[in-house]
Amino acid sequence: MNKSPFSIVCDAGPLIHLDELDCLDLLSDFSKIFISDAVLQEIKFHRPQVLQNSQFSFEQITINQIQHIELETLIASLSLHEGEQEALAYILTTPDSILITDDSTARLAAITLKLKVHGTIGIIIRAVRRKQKTITEVIDIIRSIPLKSSLHIKPSLLNKILQQLKDDTN
Repeated sequence: MNKSPFSIVCDAGPLIHLDELDCLDLLSDFSKIFISDAVLQEIKFHRPQVLQNSQFSFEQITINQIQHIELETLIASLSLHEGEQEALAYILTTPDSILITDDSTARLAAITLKLKVHGTIGIIIRAVRRKQKTITEVIDIIRSIPLKSSLHIKPSLLNKILQQLKDDTN
């Protein structure tokens, strides 16, 4: 499989959730994986084993000061946490990268800033297109989210995603 030309800037949530689902390897085809200092600390606290995955390495980034007026406004109005703030600040310097977050306010900020953004479920579904998983494997993984991961998702949305995947296989 070819490497994706895209780099990703990760928030802690998707890294934690993918690890809980034994799917962290789905990130291995991205050209670079950036995490900020705050995201690193959050992972160390909540799920340090994420950092021990030998299939790829993270590039740690340091954000000293956010100097983007629109982002500063979004941070204040959306009450974004430090990890999301740093991820958004960094991705503004690498516009060809994709933000990976499950935080709804961070996603809203990214969309407002016209950035590419995906979450855990998007990465899992992408695995079919990248031939990392079969559609059946992806359906099984998505079904297991409430049982194996700390990702909070409404049952109705989960069912809608599963139905769409099933429809796509027919």
